[in-house]
Amino acid sequence: MIGSRCFLVGTDIDGLVVGRRSYLGEMDRYAVRYLDGAGAPQERWFQAGEVSFEGREAKGNVVDFRERAIA
Repeated sequence: MIGSRCFLVGTDIDGLVVGRRSYLGEMDRYAVRYLDGAGAPQERWFQAGEVSFEGREAKGNVVDFRERAIA
């Protein structure tokens, strides 16, 4: 799942999964990078039920933070 494109359920936001955490007795969580409504890059954790991997490819609003790094 890490490196997969996704979208946030109930929104039109596409993102890129950059992390996952699992704990016994808790729903899995995914760290997703995306652009918010103002075009600012964000990285937040979402529960598995808030992220969908089906039928959606991000189209231009996913930020690759490596491109923003200062060399």
